[in-house]
Amino acid sequence: MISETDSEKQRKKTMRHAETIILTGKAVTAAVAAALLAMASGAGAETLTRISTSINEPDTDIEIHYTSDTPASDVIHAPVEPGAEGGITVTAKSLTITDDGTSDYLYQTYSGIATNSAYPGSDITLNIAGDLSVTVPRVAIKTSYGSSVTATIGGDLTLTTSDGNGSTIQATDTGEHGSDDATAGSNVTLKLNGGKAVIQSLAGAPSGNAIDLESAPSVLRIEGASETVISSMAYGIYVNEGRVEVSGSGENGSEGSISVVSHGIGTAGIYTYGGSVTLQAGSVKVWGDGEENDAMETKGGGSIYAFGGSVHITSLDPNGTGVQLLSFNGNQYPNG
Repeated sequence: MISETDSEKQRKKTMRHAETIILTGKAVTAAVAAALLAMASGAGAETLTRISTSINEPDTDIEIHYTSDTPASDVIHAPVEPGAEGGITVTAKSLTITDDGTSDYLYQTYSGIATNSAYPGSDITLNIAGDLSVTVPRVAIKTSYGSSVTATIGGDLTLTTSDGNGSTIQATDTGEHGSDDATAGSNVTLKLNGGKAVIQSLAGAPSGNAIDLESAPSVLRIEGASETVISSMAYGIYVNEGRVEVSGSGENGSEGSISVVSHGIGTAGIYTYGGSVTLQAGSVKVWGDGEENDAMETKGGGSIYAFGGSVHITSLDPNGTGVQLLSFNGNQYPNG
């Protein structure tokens, strides 16, 4: 009788093990799927189509991307927009929203975060532990019809618009231009905890302001950033009605810096026709440099154009650069 060698015994054990895997393939597939899901959950990242109801995912990095493949049923709404009365609350580790503007659907919003005119008074609340970033063609944050957006941001805030057909942050009463029939303001409140805030419009024509307030009862507040940069190819801050209040970090907004700049020809860092603008930080700088068209022999921009309303600027850091109001003018543009 021939006895099995140790190597032959090991080979048969291996074959039996392989056979067990084959016979229980469904169980193995389920286990692998569960493991992959667990790995994805551990990574803390999730890409959503859009957000229309409340979400509570404090450990998840949430992303929403509108492209040419996004269905028309989605692009008619902003990536974050209430889908019913009562508003929504979004809690996440971070929130990133982009729209590359390539959808060919005529009635798309081109917006990032927007209240819904069908549900007046339905607010949006964002609790973001890390960064909040919105990059869209027209309006990064839009409020109207007495609905508000309130965001608490633990990291950095970046709001960018690109095509000049809307302002980066826009607040109105009716969704168009100023009206005094709203019973409550269409407010925007952005609270940071020492991160950097950048609000920028990369194109000026026809209406690409960084901040545009057209609502008498509304208040737009940005507070708590170590550095706030408001930049536009049109006006940095444009107020027809309402109040814009920007403060720095530290107690009473006494630390950090605020910069407001217009790169447009003949525009200004701040324009007021009514309402008010209040800036308070360790150091504050407002200027216009007219860099939009370097080919022009005469170019320039102003710091403040106040045709109505009021502008209040305060610097509270004795070791900072104080308040700087600068104008880089050509020979045909007045300074405010």
